[in-house]
Amino acid sequence: MGGAPTNYNVATDASGFFTATTGLPDGSYNWRLKGVINLANAGTLSMSASIASPEIGTVRAGDANNSDNVSVVDFNMIKAAFGTGVGWPGYDDRANFNRDGAVNSVDFTLLKGSFSQAGSPLTCP
Repeated sequence: MGGAPTNYNVATDASGFFTATTGLPDGSYNWRLKGVINLANAGTLSMSASIASPEIGTVRAGDANNSDNVSVVDFNMIKAAFGTGVGWPGYDDRANFNRDGAVNSVDFTLLKGSFSQAGSPLTCP
């Protein structure tokens, strides 16, 4: 808190866990996590002994255009790719929210659950 925002790229393991080596001193920090097809989550963490294990929560899917809100633009992207799979004409990986290789009703349901919502903003003092 009180500093400039810094971005870190992370990748989760099969269980959704990730590690970020920051070099930051112990203290309180605001965080924000945004995936390219997900809405952002944000919160605060306290680091002690240079370790923190915050609960980030489940990020909401449906942000096909990575704008941090789910709108008709995202709907039109999934509509255009609906019924396709990896390697098919018209397939768009950005509309494959559950990453199963096909754009189908599961992906539409994920978009529907987040429709007209926005991600959490980063709060900087």
